[in-house]
Amino acid sequence: MGTDPSRTLKIYEDVASASCRDVLDDDFVAWAQEQMKKAEEAVAGEPPVYSYNVRMTAFSFDYIRLERLRRGKALDFTGGTRSCASANTGGTRSCASGRAGARPSREEEMQTLAQSLLARMDEAKDIRLSSGNVKDRHAATVRAWKAVAASCDPPVGGTRSCASAPPPFGTLPESSLHIAKEGEWADYRDDPTARDGRAIRISNVHYGWCVTFHMDNVKFRPGHTYTLRARVRVEKKPGASGKAFWAGVYSNAMRKGCGQITVKTDALHDDGYVWYTVATWKPGREEYFWIGVGQFDKKVGAAVESVWVDEILIEEKE
Repeated sequence: MGTDPSRTLKIYEDVASASCRDVLDDDFVAWAQEQMKKAEEAVAGEPPVYSYNVRMTAFSFDYIRLERLRRGKALDFTGGTRSCASANTGGTRSCASGRAGARPSREEEMQTLAQSLLARMDEAKDIRLSSGNVKDRHAATVRAWKAVAASCDPPVGGTRSCASAPPPFGTLPESSLHIAKEGEWADYRDDPTARDGRAIRISNVHYGWCVTFHMDNVKFRPGHTYTLRARVRVEKKPGASGKAFWAGVYSNAMRKGCGQITVKTDALHDDGYVWYTVATWKPGREEYFWIGVGQFDKKVGAAVESVWVDEILIEEKE
């Protein structure tokens, strides 16, 4: 196991981040989960409180595993097989490498973990998932777990709508993206034009990087080049013009962008979802995708009513 004993794990570190993996790597988490299973078997004949204590202790490791799988969807471009699918990204056919048959078992593990964690939360009554901004982060995580437990992403506040066909390998749905200040800067909304019936709606109150996706959970082939595309639609503000949205890939390790785009309202010729190429780059460590409403003068206001994000697609270039 590759844990680094010289590293101090901070309470606010993201469990899916590279810095957290330096301390609690995937091998250690898997080992800890296995020890918890053995511990539960060992107390099978003891009073119920013994089993309860073991299951609640195991909660932390199961939480780490699920969050690393869920938010990265554990995309793996390093497998030996290749799968091709029409991605509807402008009429071209795209190919991405991946492990044949890996996705169903991964989705099954995610569903099992989500169901088990939610059941333990109901049993314990007082488990909190965040020390900071508790209400928003806790609610967002629980909502995402419920979607995973149900094996599809249900629209918030509406009837469940699952995609009729699986998207191409490399596709990340909106449920794997992180929203900053959920409910103020952005939130999940029903959207019948989205692939799975819902999308993230970014409001026009802030032009920062409102929605992000950290790519530490994606396994890229070293030295290879990848393209990231985003499926976005824009609600324009009547009579206004300016920057509609901006998006890019940023490296915390290098402290610089790896590519970005800024789309203006006069370039929008479709009111529906459109695939935009955001960046083409060679991935490194501590990188993330970001998107937000285009920069605007606060006295004048934004040039759009909102920006909707349905999914992003990462493809390996030939």
